[in-house]
Amino acid sequence: MNKEQQERQKHLERIGDRLFEQSGPNTNEWFGAILRYFWFKRKRNFNSIYSVEELKTNKKVGRWFIVCVVVSIITISLIWIKTC
Repeated sequence: MNKEQQERQKHLERIGDRLFEQSGPNTNEWFGAILRYFWFKRKRNFNSIYSVEELKTNKKVGRWFIVCVVVSIITISLIWIKTC
């Protein structure tokens, strides 16, 4: 095993520590991972989706999901207020 592979292996062994470095898990990452898990129709293992390599993608998917939910809530609220 060369040095690069050893560093990668050490990095992968610390996934559990790196995922929860903050005081709590990031909501965007969780939403992104859950949505991607169901998008792949459960064919991929959840641990493979919620890994260090996939965190950036999970954040993007989760961020867009939350933005869409907030915009939907605002839109529905405005429609509801105007009809009352």
